[in-house]
Amino acid sequence: MTRRLLVCADGGPAVGLGHLARAGGLIAAARLAGWEVRLLTCAAPGLATRLVGAVDLLSCADAAPARRAALVAAAVAADVVAVDGAAWRQVWSEAGVDAACQLVIFDDLGLDVPAGSIVVNGNLGAETWAGRYPGAHRHLLGRGFQVVRPALTAAGRGGAPLAPVARRLVVTMGGSDPVGATAHVVAALPALPVAVDVVIGPGFADHAALAAAVVHARAGLADLRVWTDPPDLLTRLGQADLVLSAAGGTLAELAYLGRPTMAWAIVADQRDNAAAHAAAGLIAGGEELADVAPVALGVAIAALVGDASRRHQLAHALGASVDGAGAARILAAL
Repeated sequence: MTRRLLVCADGGPAVGLGHLARAGGLIAAARLAGWEVRLLTCAAPGLATRLVGAVDLLSCADAAPARRAALVAAAVAADVVAVDGAAWRQVWSEAGVDAACQLVIFDDLGLDVPAGSIVVNGNLGAETWAGRYPGAHRHLLGRGFQVVRPALTAAGRGGAPLAPVARRLVVTMGGSDPVGATAHVVAALPALPVAVDVVIGPGFADHAALAAAVVHARAGLADLRVWTDPPDLLTRLGQADLVLSAAGGTLAELAYLGRPTMAWAIVADQRDNAAAHAAAGLIAGGEELADVAPVALGVAIAALVGDASRRHQLAHALGASVDGAGAARILAAL
């Protein structure tokens, strides 16, 4: 008998693209396993389709009553409901869903979940967080349950060999960068003999600040280019000799690609992830980006660009932490 999965997740400038990208990874694995899948989202249909792929898409308005009505109606037809993101968690708690479905909650913050549900936290070190989820019936915690999006697994694990001398650097602060982190990092880039690709996602909005930062950085960088949602993003990342990144879901993707990475928390829910990665020796950085002075940021970047041994060590350590099978493990546990 075909099992039916309903996934609830959003994406856009306000919430970023990580929830929707994670939904895409779960949906792809579920289809491969023969599940019937639907996606319930308030994201723009075009954005949802691009991140998730062709799927039975249920769109609803981004307002609590509309979310509740859509969730109540869709959950009745599902065997499993997977909820990813604060808005959908809140709606689930308020909706009073009367359906004999299994509830799966994706969490990144250690916030307790509804009684009897299954909690998934694929972040580094989450294996020790079971006590934070007393309501959970089952705990799927740690890097073994990290979900990566379908395009990444299609690209294959690992990237190009690192150059002995760094030649290409990529700056990526996620799909939306709601806090202007891209401009902050670009403005701090030191004068270096490397090509720099600055990648902004489809939800990026702070173009004026980034333009000013680029003008400043180009005084010391001969080859700096800005790319908006490039179709070959994974190729660019996979060929980078160093990536400067936010500490959200992108870290798992960079791990899968085996890239040496310097990363920072740019929003509150990235603090634990950034600190855990740095403490385990998987990334350089690990601080809150807003707390790092531009001069110190530039010095740290220059030092890592010039340290081939350190970059190789980071690439190996981070690359060993994600194998791309997290979604399949989650489904096997349901």
